[in-house]
Amino acid sequence: MSERRGFAIVLALMAAHVALYETLSVVKFRYYLYRDFDLAIFTQAVNGLLHGTAFSSIRGMNWLGDHSSLILIPLAPLFLIAPHALTLLTLQTVALALGALPLWALARRELPGVAPPLIAVALYLLHPALGYLNLFEFHPETLATPLLIWCACELRGGSPRRGLFAAALALLAREDVALAMLGLAAIVAVAPRHRQPKLAAALALLAIASLALSFGVLRPWLQAGQSEYGLLYARWGATPGAQLLQLITHPLAALAAFWSTPGSPADTLAKREFWLHLFLPASGLALLAPLWLLPSLPILAEHLLSERIHQHAIAFQYTALILPWISVASVIGLGALTRRARGRAWPGVAALLIALACQWMFGPVIGHRLLQSQPRNEAIWPDGEERAMKPIRDAMVARLPRAGALVAGNEFLPGLALRPDVHAARHVVTGHYTASTRAYPPPVGVRALLVDFSAEIPSMDFDAGRRLRAFLTDNGLRPVEAASGTVLMLADTADSLELYRVGARFSGERLDLVADDQLRFVGAERLDSAVARGGLLRVALYWQRVAPANRRYVAKLVWTRDGRIVSDSRPWPLGYGILPPADWPLDSLVREIHSVLVPLSLAPGSYVPAFRLAAVDSSGEQSPTFVRPRPDAPAELMNLVGLGRIVVR
Repeated sequence: MSERRGFAIVLALMAAHVALYETLSVVKFRYYLYRDFDLAIFTQAVNGLLHGTAFSSIRGMNWLGDHSSLILIPLAPLFLIAPHALTLLTLQTVALALGALPLWALARRELPGVAPPLIAVALYLLHPALGYLNLFEFHPETLATPLLIWCACELRGGSPRRGLFAAALALLAREDVALAMLGLAAIVAVAPRHRQPKLAAALALLAIASLALSFGVLRPWLQAGQSEYGLLYARWGATPGAQLLQLITHPLAALAAFWSTPGSPADTLAKREFWLHLFLPASGLALLAPLWLLPSLPILAEHLLSERIHQHAIAFQYTALILPWISVASVIGLGALTRRARGRAWPGVAALLIALACQWMFGPVIGHRLLQSQPRNEAIWPDGEERAMKPIRDAMVARLPRAGALVAGNEFLPGLALRPDVHAARHVVTGHYTASTRAYPPPVGVRALLVDFSAEIPSMDFDAGRRLRAFLTDNGLRPVEAASGTVLMLADTADSLELYRVGARFSGERLDLVADDQLRFVGAERLDSAVARGGLLRVALYWQRVAPANRRYVAKLVWTRDGRIVSDSRPWPLGYGILPPADWPLDSLVREIHSVLVPLSLAPGSYVPAFRLAAVDSSGEQSPTFVRPRPDAPAELMNLVGLGRIVVR
C-alpha cells in the first residue's frame, strides 16, 4: 500500500468520525439533550465578543475570570458567518478529528510500512474518551487536544519552532494546559534523545507566563468569588496554600488518592475504572513509553485529587488534556513492540481488536456500560419521551418574548445563548453561583421563565421553594403552559394555568395514605378516559401536611398492565418545587395538577396509571414512602397507588 493511499484512508477515517459525531451533535441539539450549561456559556461568550463584551449572563460573570479560554477570541469571526451553538459543536468535532494528522506523521516515523501507522490513527479515533469528549457539551480545552498532539509530534520529530507555535496555541485553550506544558518541558530537558535546554526553557516560560496571566491578572481582576474551584479539594485544606502543604507533607495519602477515596466505595471504583478506561483502549501501549506520559501527571492529579466524582470518569471533558499524551505514548509504545516482534503486524492488529472491544464495552455510542459505573449524564439519542416532547418544547420556546431577560433550564440554554440577558435557572434554584458559595442575586426585569422542574430536583434544597416564589413574585411571572414537568411562565399576563392550589376541595374517594407521619395523600381525581400516545394526561393529586415536614418529596407516574409495570415517567417534585410540602400550611388541602406525557412506547390498549411517592435525602437518593396498598400486591407494584383506567389510542 502506498503512502498516498494510506493518507487517503486517514482522511476517510477522519471524515467518518466527523460524520458520526456531527450527526449525533445535531440530534442532541435538536432534541434538547444538552443538559449541562457549558455549551450555552461558550456560545454566549463567543457571540458576546462580537458585541464588545466578555460578560456571560448564563455564568453570571466575565467568563475569562472563570477559565482563561483566550482561544475563543480568534474564533469569534466564525459567528459572523454562522452565529449558532452548532458552530462550536462542529468546530469541536473537526478539531478532535484533526488530531489524527500529526499522529499519522509521528506513526510513519515510528512504525514500519503503511498499515501499522493506520492502526495507530485508528486507535486514536476509536478511543472512547475521544468520543465522550466530542459529545459532552463544548469545552475550549478540547481544542487543545489536537494542538498538544501536534506539539509533541513536532518536538519528537525535531521541529522545535513548529512545536513552540503549537504549544503557544494550546496554552490559549485553558489555564491548566500550562501544567501539561511544564511536564513537556521536563521531557525536553532530561530525555537523552530530546535534550534541548533552551527549548525546555522556552516551553517552561510559556507555561509560567500563562499561569501568571490566569492567576495573577485575569482571575483577581475579573471575578469576585463567583467560582471557587478550591472547594473541590476541601479534604486537603481550607485554602489553596493549606491544600498544597497537606499534599507535600502527606505524599503517601496524595498518591493513594490516585487510586482510591477513603470512605467512598463508589468513588474508589470510579477512579480504578478511570485508569482502565484511559489505557485499555490502546492496549496499555502507552506504558511502554512512560516518559511521554509525564505531561499528563499534573492533569491526572488535578482531577483525581478532586472530590467531584465526574472528574474520575471518561464520560465528561476531563480527559481532554490527558488523551494527547496517551495517544502519543501509544504510538511510540507500538513502535517499540513492533520492533520486538521483528516488524510483524500482530501487535497492531491485536490492539485494534481490543479497541473495538472497548467501544462495545464502554464506548459512547455502542457501549454496554460494562466495567463502567459512571456513565454519561446526557443522552446521545432521543427516547420516546424526548421525541414526543420536542414539538411541545419547540412551541414553548416560540412563545418566549423576543426581547428582555429570560431564565431557562439547561436544556433550553444553548438555543437561547445568542441573547445577551438569559440566565441559568440552576442559579435561581440553588441560590448561589455554580462551584461557589457566593449568593446569586436573583435577576430582575425577567420577562419569561422556561424550566424543566424535574431536571432541577438534584439542585433543590429546603429553601428552594422560598427562593423561587420570591423570584416569581418580584418579576410578576405566571404559568401559561406545562407538560411533563416543564413549565413556561410569562410576565404581565393573567393566570391561565393552575399548577397547584392551597385550600382546594376534594369530593372523590379518600385514601388517606400517610408518608413518614408528616404527609398525607388524600386522594386523586379518578382517571377514566382515552388518550393518544405522545399526548398529555391530566393528573390531579390532593395532599395534606399533617406534621412538620423534614423531607423533600418527588412523585412518579407509572403505567401498569396485566399486573406489571410497562413504562414510567420522570419524577417530579411535589408542588413543582415552587411550593414544596415543607411550605404547605398545616392541615390545608393542597391540589397539584400535572400534565404527564403518555409514552410513545405504549401499545394501544387499556392501562392502569399509578403513582409512587419517594422521599429525597440530602445526598439525592430517593426512597419509596408508602407501604404496599394491598397485602397481595406483587413486589413490582409495591408502593404504587392506582389512579383509574386509561385507554391508550
